[in-house]
Amino acid sequence: MVKAVANRVIVTGGTAGVGLALVRQLAAKGPCVASVARTATNGEGVVAETGAHGIVADIGKKGGI
Repeated sequence: MVKAVANRVIVTGGTAGVGLALVRQLAAKGPCVASVARTATNGEGVVAETGAHGIVADIGKKGGI
């Protein structure tokens, strides 16, 4: 169970696994959630499902942000 204590949250890796679960739980609690994905295609489903804001960035690459 996630307790939301902030009103704005950025989740990297928000399109799969633990990151996706976190985006889902936080979005259901009410804070403004932004999910970071490497490509717009990867993030579109999460944005549609959760109402989170989508950010496209590959934080693993120099210049990817």
